[in-house]
Amino acid sequence: MHRTMRTIAIAGIAFAFLASYSEAAMNEPSNLNLPKPPVAGALALFNGHGMDAWQDVRGGPATFKTESDVMIAAGHSICTKQKFGDMWLHVEFMCNNMTPRDSDGAGIDKGNSGVYLTGRQEVQVLDSYKMPITGQSCGAIYKVHPPQKNASLPPNIWQSFDIFYRAARWDKDKVSEVPRVTVYQNGVLVQDNVQCTEPNTGSGMGNDFVPTGPVMLQFHGDPVKYRNIWVVPMDYQNAQRLDRASPDDTLVTPGVSAANLPVAAPAGAVVLFNGKDTSAWQLVDVKDKHWAIGGDIPWKVQNGYMEVFRGNHRVANICTKQEFGDCRLHVEFWLPLFVDRYGQARSNSGVYLQGREEVQVLDSFGIEPADNHCGGIYKVSVPRVNGSLPPEHWQSYDIWYRAPRFDAAGKVTEYPHITVYQNGVKIQDNVKLHVPQTGGALGNNYVAKGPLMLQDHGNPVRYRNVWLVPSDDLDPAGARP
Repeated sequence: MHRTMRTIAIAGIAFAFLASYSEAAMNEPSNLNLPKPPVAGALALFNGHGMDAWQDVRGGPATFKTESDVMIAAGHSICTKQKFGDMWLHVEFMCNNMTPRDSDGAGIDKGNSGVYLTGRQEVQVLDSYKMPITGQSCGAIYKVHPPQKNASLPPNIWQSFDIFYRAARWDKDKVSEVPRVTVYQNGVLVQDNVQCTEPNTGSGMGNDFVPTGPVMLQFHGDPVKYRNIWVVPMDYQNAQRLDRASPDDTLVTPGVSAANLPVAAPAGAVVLFNGKDTSAWQLVDVKDKHWAIGGDIPWKVQNGYMEVFRGNHRVANICTKQEFGDCRLHVEFWLPLFVDRYGQARSNSGVYLQGREEVQVLDSFGIEPADNHCGGIYKVSVPRVNGSLPPEHWQSYDIWYRAPRFDAAGKVTEYPHITVYQNGVKIQDNVKLHVPQTGGALGNNYVAKGPLMLQDHGNPVRYRNVWLVPSDDLDPAGARP
């Protein structure tokens, strides 16, 4: 199964499981189903065969001891080397009864440990068998929400958590949604979609919200045992899409297709990349806060495509040696899948007409369009529809660009206009580009001619089959029906 489709399927499995688990949740805790085999698509974090997935929270090898198929808390807290965002996490644990309860009988010093999501939100591990429920009981989200039921089994027998975690969401640099946690302890629902309104402090890895982070297991002085830990990572965009009422209707916009790719260059086209070399291009780097054009291009060229790679450069945009005005441009691009990233960190790049007007390249599959999502004219125009295919598929832009017009004194008499088809669907319709670009653009002025630029935003985006048909007087409104 294709990796992206597998991710969607895994997310679907997890949400389906959560729904069915909710309906069939046990009234009384039980460990008769343990150890629980990992579901299809799960990643084993500890299956009794070494600690390769873990490290000390301070760096270096994990300090927990291993014995048979069990690891025992010791030394310092440990965390996974890999980071996760949305996920279904299964953990099996055993609390000991070696340490006496504290003087007030709350039991906070008996079998104490914790499972930290993104290293921050703690699901408390504790011997709470037949103890009053508090905000520090086993199954509590520490200092946030007590368990709605005491589902603890006696010490010295195996217990389980099934945790469904929805990571924080961001709007640019601000948190728009706090994390949410659902927890089943020994088959009993103890936390029901609880909002973690405050990041944890104290023994966690930070007191901020993060989109992804490691799973952390706490050492609190007690030799708590763990085994059979596995996780189903969920791409938050796929999870968000599948959480809608009619998810199948949101996966692909009607008409979107890559079936005709690659598209052969027509007669009269200038082939800018033919899959063999970057001789038509030059490097655009940053030196002393200014663009520096020229030099060897570090991008990788292989298997008929070129892949963004900056090497030793601060930035490695590339632009054509030739400059263009009115034109029809064809670009094919491929986006890697970053399950644990969100927003502008998901396979970011851009196609700049005249080095100035950016058509955004981004993994925006299945989410609401925005001017900084794939197909958006950055800071100018939102796509009419989402025309994106999933990452790890070849996609295409067909762009009709009418350059600005000037009078004899050099004053702009007509702004640039642009029409964009993404994967065969018209997503920008003769849009007037009335705001000159800033930031990643080569300039914030209008020019009669300029180079085509492809952006390095730090992600290994691939491009192939780039060609352009120059025109003396293009009308983008009549580009295609």
